[in-house]
Amino acid sequence: MADVVARTMRQLRGQICWGLSYHPQTNLSMNFGEPRLEVIFEQLGRDLGKDSGRRPRPRWRKGQRVIIIEGRWKLEIRLAYWRIRIDRETTATSASPKIEIWRALCALEGQKFVGAEVEPTTGRTRFLFEQGSVLDVRRFERSSTDELWVLFRPTGYALAVRGDGTYDHEPSSGLDRRPRVERRDLPYTSLTTVPTVQVWS
Repeated sequence: MADVVARTMRQLRGQICWGLSYHPQTNLSMNFGEPRLEVIFEQLGRDLGKDSGRRPRPRWRKGQRVIIIEGRWKLEIRLAYWRIRIDRETTATSASPKIEIWRALCALEGQKFVGAEVEPTTGRTRFLFEQGSVLDVRRFERSSTDELWVLFRPTGYALAVRGDGTYDHEPSSGLDRRPRVERRDLPYTSLTTVPTVQVWS
């Protein structure tokens, strides 16, 4: 297979980042490109319990439509440490207080993606945005083989980079029978669209 990692990053170049979110359990995610609306029919009714005010929450009825708005591209940071730098200063990391994380996400919101650098032996990745903003991603432990990040493409494929220097490129739906690639070594190619910089400084 040709360098699908570099090709995917070239296709993502110029897309605007929006809809950033963070949760301690699911980590960091962001959307790129035009929004799309997805309608899901809930198959089983679910009682969502009570909130902190002891008021009953709405029950999802069987067959009720659940609306999700996402970008044509979606990036999810998975089992990884990350750092956001704005104006060459560290604004927040995955270990920062929530208020600092949300401030960093607000600063990154609306910026264009301009390129990426991937270290082929560890999967360490530097996502580059306009105005010099940077999102750095690396594994937690040296022995990690977990997914560091996954990029969902408009084609229905998902590109995942792992902490052992491999990547997966496969349909994001288990019902999709198109060809898939698993645990392929990352290629030794430059993905950056700006002068090369050290991945971790």
